Amino acid sequence: MTKLIALDAGHGKNTYPPSKGVPKMPEFSFNSAVVGYAKPLFEANGFDVLLTQPLDGNDVALRTRTNEANGKKADLFLSFHADYTSNKGARGHWGFYWHTSKNGKKLADIWHDEVAKVRGDNRRNNQASKPGAWTNFHVVRETNMPAVLMEHGFMSNAEDLALLLDDDYRRKCAEAACRAVCRYFGQPYKSVKPAPKTGVKDEVATPAPAKPKKPTPSSRATVRRGSRGADVRYVQQRLNTLGFNVGTADGIFGPKTEAGVKAFQKARGIGVDGIVGPQTYGELAKANPKPKPSLPNVVLRANRPYPSGANVRAVQESLASVHFYPEKGARNNGVDGVYGPKTADAVRRFQSVHGLTTDGVYGPKTRAKLAEVM
Repeated sequence: MTKLIALDAGHGKNTYPPSKGVPKMPEFSFNSAVVGYAKPLFEANGFDVLLTQPLDGNDVALRTRTNEANGKKADLFLSFHADYTSNKGARGHWGFYWHTSKNGKKLADIWHDEVAKVRGDNRRNNQASKPGAWTNFHVVRETNMPAVLMEHGFMSNAEDLALLLDDDYRRKCAEAACRAVCRYFGQPYKSVKPAPKTGVKDEVATPAPAKPKKPTPSSRATVRRGSRGADVRYVQQRLNTLGFNVGTADGIFGPKTEAGVKAFQKARGIGVDGIVGPQTYGELAKANPKPKPSLPNVVLRANRPYPSGANVRAVQESLASVHFYPEKGARNNGVDGVYGPKTADAVRRFQSVHGLTTDGVYGPKTRAKLAEVM
């Protein structure tokens, strides 16, 4: 029976601006170009292909994409992306899979091997997604088949960006994905004639528009659970800044955003209804963020007996403030003042993303990077 492969071009053309991409390259242009080159390769190698969203259209909701792949009983789900980080030195490729999926890990490992050949380096990372962790991606969590979210390089790094913009690299990334799937199913890869260059444009024209008026509390739309858009994103950003952590500011008003709004309303002594209207907007605008946690100038590592106390708590709170120390459902996000394996793992993930030695030790370099990004 022919295998069905879901090819997911991460993000649509309406996602940059405001967020997914850089001026030289909206992320959707890379993702769509690679999927456009990959589709005929997969078909030539005997696979059926499901495109989860149009290659030059607006973003399709994540749930819609995974529901379609599940409903059509796809055999594999591949989500194509390019990465971004505040650490301009970060380079390389990442593959994310759900933490209980042995076949997801198998596919990610094979894909890493193929992309390393394309890149000509060994900057490879592999990250299982754990509940509540920063790698908790919808497309690997909600799919019924093995799924890998693939980051092919960092748009924030000049060398990686040059690769991501290069049409030859995009074609090779498409081929690497197809080769990986062929290896996964134990069949030989069949080369085919290169597809024509995609028509997806990269650089975004930036004419100087008339400067928009700054929104006021009364001019913003009332938002509540189920709302979407720029005003929801503003609410999420303000709540995160003020210490009411609602996760990624994705412009979707879900249960976590509603809980954050209610907690903020309660803290400000106003009506607690989870709805953001003029009064709540006004309080969001004038509220001052909590002071940043003070970073201790010590060295901490998870050796028994585990270090504990105020210094450890400050490190945990600092990691939580940049979303590397969440523990869903735990009291205070799991901040307990004990530097055990859980805290060492959070430090390692922070170090990995920011190009530091991933030893799980809180020391001078990790302290300096935390101070920079908080």
